[in-house]
Amino acid sequence: MPQTITNEDGSQYELSDEDIAAIKTVRMNATHYASWSWNEDALTYLPPSNPPDGRAYIWNEATTAWVAFS
Repeated sequence: MPQTITNEDGSQYELSDEDIAAIKTVRMNATHYASWSWNEDALTYLPPSNPPDGRAYIWNEATTAWVAFS
């Protein structure tokens, strides 16, 4: 069943089941941090926590924490 996706700017497009399967395959095979887990709804890997605020951060896998980007 096709899914309608809405972008942040309000534009929309549809993804077929085949499109979703292809995106899932590419993203599952993508390089990712070991501590991040696969999120089926988002079709991507997500970190164990979100950055603390709206500033720029980089993920530090050794400490599994966000480090302020300067």
